[in-house]
Amino acid sequence: MITYHSNSVNIQLPSTSFVDKVLKSNSYEELHWLFLHANSPSKEISESYAAFHTLIDNKIKVTSNVFLHVGDGGYARTAAIFTLYGGA
Repeated sequence: MITYHSNSVNIQLPSTSFVDKVLKSNSYEELHWLFLHANSPSKEISESYAAFHTLIDNKIKVTSNVFLHVGDGGYARTAAIFTLYGGA
């Protein structure tokens, strides 16, 4: 809560849970170089992990080969997240 001239407002801070999960994981060492030179590494991590988390949260079962095209393909950040966390 922030108070200014006796007026108060609640400001919800952005969640960092996806970034925290990736940074604290054993796989971050392998992912580090993919996100290192991004303009906003935390944004890139959040977006990539959110795509993965949404798939898992919706309990989408993959029973055969599935190809997901996420982003422009300049860096395989989201693909790396799916690969390293998908087997967990």
